[in-house]
Amino acid sequence: MDYYFMYSFRNYDYSSVTLCGDIMQGLHQYGIRDWSELKDVIPNLEVRSLLVSYRQTPTLVEMAKKIYFAERGEFPSYNSRESISEEEPKPLAFVSEDEEEKIEWIVDRLRDVYVDYGKQIPSVAIFIPNGKNVDAFVEKLLEQDDLGEIKVSAGKDTSITNAVKVYELSQVKGMEFEVAFFYDLDEALKGNDKALMRRHLYVGISRATSHLYAIFNQENGNEELLEYFSEYDKV
Repeated sequence: MDYYFMYSFRNYDYSSVTLCGDIMQGLHQYGIRDWSELKDVIPNLEVRSLLVSYRQTPTLVEMAKKIYFAERGEFPSYNSRESISEEEPKPLAFVSEDEEEKIEWIVDRLRDVYVDYGKQIPSVAIFIPNGKNVDAFVEKLLEQDDLGEIKVSAGKDTSITNAVKVYELSQVKGMEFEVAFFYDLDEALKGNDKALMRRHLYVGISRATSHLYAIFNQENGNEELLEYFSEYDKV
């Protein structure tokens, strides 16, 4: 019905409706599973596929393709315009139930990013579970001495620039950053089936250009998600 109403706004003298999106980024159990399902709504439907991904490193593109295959049983049409290099940052995960250990791990990774980007901070986002206090989380990070000159603030605070921004997970769609962290991802997605959890991870990958990090509370039960990361530490 949603697609029908969007299509109804077209100009009747010529074709003027373009729909863009990635089926895998539907973070729900309903909706279309393939663009071809819209042929009943849009009789002259033409489907064009993205062939080249320009924004992300080849490593993250390959990670996304593996998740896409696990969910849909086929690889997507897109590939990176470049070949994978050993110098590229690898997607990393950390497993721990210790709050202090997790905060320290984030700070260590932020220091790595700071060095990788020539002693400056690029656009960085940390996504935490919905309902978790963003301001309190920011304070915990700012209490870390090793943070040095790296600034951290809530995403809603637009007065502070060139800082690591903290958001609730529900704000992830439509945002793009050089670096993305997902904090307590298993807690944030608790209650969802593995397919929907893979979709959230897939969307998470698309938020980052170069560096992707995820933190889980437990290894047990999350093996299907952890296997997509190049490596992970656990406490």
